[in-house]
Amino acid sequence: MTIIQFFRLIRKHLLIIIGAPLLLAILVYIFTANQPKVYESKATFYTGLASGYNVGSDISSKVDYNATKIAFDNFISIMNSRNVKEEVALKLFATHLMLDEYDPRLISQKNFREFQKKVPDKIKELVVENDLQATIENLKEHKKPEDGNFIYELLNYVHPHYSVKAISKVKAERVNNSDLVELTYESDDPGICRLTLKILAHSFTDNYKSIKANRTDEVISYFERQLEKAAEKLKKAEEELLEFNQGNNIINYYEQTKFIADQKEKLDVEIQRVNMERAAAKASIKRIEAQLPSASQIQLNSKSIINLRDSLSKVKERIAILETTATPEDSVNIEKLSTYQQRRDEIIDKLSIRINELHALGRSKEGIDREEVLSAWLEKVIEFEGIKGKLKVLENRKEEFLDRYRTFAPLGATLKRIERHISVSEREYLSILKSLGQARLKEQNIKLQSDIKLVSEPYFPINPEPSRRKLLVLAAAVVGFVLVLFIIFLMEYFDATLRYPERAERKTGLNVASVFPRL
Repeated sequence: MTIIQFFRLIRKHLLIIIGAPLLLAILVYIFTANQPKVYESKATFYTGLASGYNVGSDISSKVDYNATKIAFDNFISIMNSRNVKEEVALKLFATHLMLDEYDPRLISQKNFREFQKKVPDKIKELVVENDLQATIENLKEHKKPEDGNFIYELLNYVHPHYSVKAISKVKAERVNNSDLVELTYESDDPGICRLTLKILAHSFTDNYKSIKANRTDEVISYFERQLEKAAEKLKKAEEELLEFNQGNNIINYYEQTKFIADQKEKLDVEIQRVNMERAAAKASIKRIEAQLPSASQIQLNSKSIINLRDSLSKVKERIAILETTATPEDSVNIEKLSTYQQRRDEIIDKLSIRINELHALGRSKEGIDREEVLSAWLEKVIEFEGIKGKLKVLENRKEEFLDRYRTFAPLGATLKRIERHISVSEREYLSILKSLGQARLKEQNIKLQSDIKLVSEPYFPINPEPSRRKLLVLAAAVVGFVLVLFIIFLMEYFDATLRYPERAERKTGLNVASVFPRL
């Protein structure tokens, strides 16, 4: 198609090309004459999701952009959840239901009249005077998913103010890369516009904090229960150790066993030394007796002297025991010790008298005075009997040590078991305590993160938003013009008639001889 043909085509259909867009624009202008005014209000939250303070650190934690994006997505998703929208719709409806007369800050007069006409009387009876929350609870109880239920239909159908669909018009967007989230809402009523946004802001704040708090409540409760059980288990194990120590007179088992072992070693050395002294004293007695004649030896081994020696040995044993156990403050044992010492001296005197009563003075086999020999014998006998008593005391003490060994030996295994039980219980308790501390720290972090602030309250829109009527009229004219022009060109393109000489020659393959004009 040439330019001349194009202009001819336009000229031919000029009336419809101008008329159709004009007609479309006039129709849009007429139909938008009663278009309702739209009011807009905004509110702004500070979330702290991107740059919030972390309890576990003295400085703000490093920003994780992926985690921050997820946090903002969760934030906006919770705000757009159906539960939040239903709660907002019910609070808005309950607020208007409790009004005795219209309040321009809450609802316009026109909408209030329509509201009063549409709400059934049985719904109005659900109002609890001066108690918004009780009224809302009554509305929730009345709401049932069945046909004819006014509240259910109000929420789920297309009411311009109280339906979930109407509340869904609230737009929540993050402001650039900041911690701010801006809410925007449009409505045909400035009071409803502001009130809806205000209710949404406060309802969402409560819901968001509740959801965030519930994330750690169960975890903390679990660790608290486990910590209580672990503490009780540790307490029982410690009480078992206390009873075990009290029952077996144990202050410090390991120190006591070490002390017992040291004392036993010292006692063994002392017994060995006393045995050597005893053997030496016995050998001396035999050597002295060998210097005496046989008759004298028989007299020294007579029953009376042997009895005196036995008595001396027993007294020496008692003295050794008392000297070992008696203390200056123990007057009873001190008195007994003094008595036994007197008894020892008496026996020695008797033994000395019996020795003196032996044979008349003379010489021993080696020519030594018999009196000298008997005195030496008596001295060694006294020494020997003393050593015997001391040795018996030491042997008794050794037996006591062996008894303590037999007592303490099995106690070690039992004590190890109890201490191992305490150690395991203590580690379990400390581990749970650490986990509880971390959970509480996490709870504080979540509380900080969920402590969102409404930094900009929704304002009351005085002037409606600029009308889009002119734009719609212009768009209708442009669409009409383009549509008509497109249809004309489409019809021209698919027109198969021989309307021009060029088309006739192209279609027939013959030269045009002449053309008759259409008159």
